[in-house]
Amino acid sequence: MDFEELDKLSTAELHHRAVKAAEHHLDIAFFWRLLEYIPMAEALSGSQARADTDIEHISVWMHDYANRDGTLDEALRPVYIEYLEHHSEPGDG
Repeated sequence: MDFEELDKLSTAELHHRAVKAAEHHLDIAFFWRLLEYIPMAEALSGSQARADTDIEHISVWMHDYANRDGTLDEALRPVYIEYLEHHSEPGDG
């Protein structure tokens, strides 16, 4: 899928497809990238204090991602699109 097609999808659908594709391909690097981006996504979504805490505590990153909310997903939306542009296959959705 190209950027225009992916950008039309909801953030929840992008998340679902990106995670499913990464699981299918056993792509731990994608999940690690998400962990790296979470503090920046927190800051962009207006939670600078949380971003600072996240940088200090990787366990918080794991918890945040497992219990993500809409604002965090919205900030991670470009990561999902970029990953799916390069790694999705028919049937990954």
